[in-house]
Amino acid sequence: MDDGTNHQPIHAFVTSPSRSSDNEAAPSGATPGARPPGAPETAAGPVHPPPPARGAGCEHRELERLRGEHQRLQREVADLSGELAATRAACQAEVAARQTAEDACEQCGRLLRDAHRLESLGVLAGGLAHQFNNLLTIISGHVGLAAGEAAPGTTLAHSVAEIRHAVQRGAGLCRQMQDAAGHSFAVRRELEPKALLDQALGLVGGGEAGRSVVEYVPGAAVLPRVRGVAAQLQQAVAAIVQNALEAVPRTEGRVRVALHDVPLDQRQAAQLSSPVPAGHYVCFEVSDNGGGIAPVALGRVYEPFFTTKGLGRGLGLAAAAGIARSHGGGIAVESTPGLGSTFRFYLPAVGPAAIAN
Repeated sequence: MDDGTNHQPIHAFVTSPSRSSDNEAAPSGATPGARPPGAPETAAGPVHPPPPARGAGCEHRELERLRGEHQRLQREVADLSGELAATRAACQAEVAARQTAEDACEQCGRLLRDAHRLESLGVLAGGLAHQFNNLLTIISGHVGLAAGEAAPGTTLAHSVAEIRHAVQRGAGLCRQMQDAAGHSFAVRRELEPKALLDQALGLVGGGEAGRSVVEYVPGAAVLPRVRGVAAQLQQAVAAIVQNALEAVPRTEGRVRVALHDVPLDQRQAAQLSSPVPAGHYVCFEVSDNGGGIAPVALGRVYEPFFTTKGLGRGLGLAAAAGIARSHGGGIAVESTPGLGSTFRFYLPAVGPAAIAN
């Protein structure tokens, strides 16, 4: 109850125990509220001390580690580069081998087509020669009868002689056509190549004054023999030499002939005018310094009646190729326009020299 005394309100001053204790524990000069050393973590999270300074030894070890890693990577790159180079080389070799095989296959196909064409032409030429020879036989018989009745020195006797001469030339042409077709049959014997070449050169007369010179280039001292018909082989070699003489200039022309004993591998043997087995062959080589043969005509030089010298020619090389084929041989030709040509007439070698080689 109010007794009339003037009472003042009483305020209670309470000090916070935690704040009072913090203020009391704080060292002098310390910021109030800061965590002293060793105090537990606060809600703000841990306080990490700065990392210790690294010494020179640690840096050196790290550098060595990085250097070793770099060297290891370099070795790996070098190994991979080597494998890549080997793979590239293998791929290039495979592509080259495949291209070579395709070229060889294409060349074999071309040679086979040429052989079939020549065989067809040979069959045709042989058949025509046979029929024409039969007609010449009849003409020759009647010419013989007429010659017996013609008085010597008369016009009739002269005409009969001209007819007989023409018949003989026609018979020679038939033999050439049969040779080109490979239809000639005769007894074959072993022959000396040098003697065969000398007799063939005697048929062409290449050493005449004012004409081109035929030069013999000595080869091996001992040559194996060949087997065949001497007259046919002489005709074949003479035809090749005559073709060379007609290709060179009348003056300053030079034809060289040589004999070789050469081995032919399977690839070389397949590229002749008529493919032959691989083995040892005697080669009659004839080269000239004429104008050469154009590439478009090079593949047709063995076709009967194909010529670049006018009508009525073209049986010489065809007959030579047919004779070579019938004797188990073949002909190879190399020519560069403007530089000349080289013909090689191959015959199988027989005898002791061939066995020794």
